[in-house]
Amino acid sequence: MVRLLRALVGLMALLFIGIALQFMLFPETAAERFALVPRGIQGLNTLRGDLGGLFLGGGVLMAAGVIYRQTFWWLAAAAIVAAIAFGRVVGFVFDGWQGNSLGEAVLELVIVILLLTAHRVCRQTDR
Repeated sequence: MVRLLRALVGLMALLFIGIALQFMLFPETAAERFALVPRGIQGLNTLRGDLGGLFLGGGVLMAAGVIYRQTFWWLAAAAIVAAIAFGRVVGFVFDGWQGNSLGEAVLELVIVILLLTAHRVCRQTDR
């Protein structure tokens, strides 16, 4: 179970880092996948910095927990993803939802649950 959870968190880390690199290197393509439209250089810079940095930070936190076998890093990543999910719920309240927004919110909650579960189960082996 521990190996499976570590592997899943490692895969999530790679996914987050991959998305970060896409936002940083190809922001227009990444923006389309997330239904965003950047406005000029400032918009591209925001995609690269804010979204690229957000995904990179989350991915690095997840990877750090796997590499250093210290699962407290996963709690920080879970807090970031939970904040994103909370922001999405605020959006649902004020704007409703459309397309795959609800599915994305569910995925974010699954990621939070995975990270919290992995922390709880794997921390016993990290001491």
